Amino acid sequence: MDKKNTIFISSNHYQGAFEATETLIQNGVTHPVIVMHKRKSPSAKERYNGFKDALKKNNFSFDTTQSVFITDVLSEQFNSELTAFLTANPDTDGLFAINDLIALELIVALKRMHKDVPSEIKIIGFDDMPQDRYSSPTLSSIKQDTDTIAFKAVENLINLIDNKTETGQSIVVPVSLVLRESTEK
Repeated sequence: MDKKNTIFISSNHYQGAFEATETLIQNGVTHPVIVMHKRKSPSAKERYNGFKDALKKNNFSFDTTQSVFITDVLSEQFNSELTAFLTANPDTDGLFAINDLIALELIVALKRMHKDVPSEIKIIGFDDMPQDRYSSPTLSSIKQDTDTIAFKAVENLINLIDNKTETGQSIVVPVSLVLRESTEK
């Protein structure tokens, strides 16, 4: 896709990942891990970079074998892969899931493993889905401002139709942190 022919409107994925990671650290996490899909979208890459930079800012080391868990939460191997990762990295005490689906699946899997969230492992997701308020524990997450994104998209589409807007723009919408039980101290 040629960006000069489009208008790109997106959440600030980097900012959200940075804030999520710092929240884990501020709440006592000493070995944070980012949990990602095997496929890497542009937003996932931004979240990965935000995670890495938050570690760097807080003087945490980054090692892909200890700081990154890549998985498919819908695969039959998810539970065994998670068990193997946590066995290889027993100091893991905080997980930043790049989306809420992953985070919610982690909560369920950790319960099966008799790991307590948040006292043993803290979790924060990204998207702030409605289900986050009903999980047990409730899930802390990064909220995307979908209303502003939608408004900007419609506004720019109308302006494009009326030839009032130039293409090649990037509009990045801030995100916000929603704290719930999964990251409590």
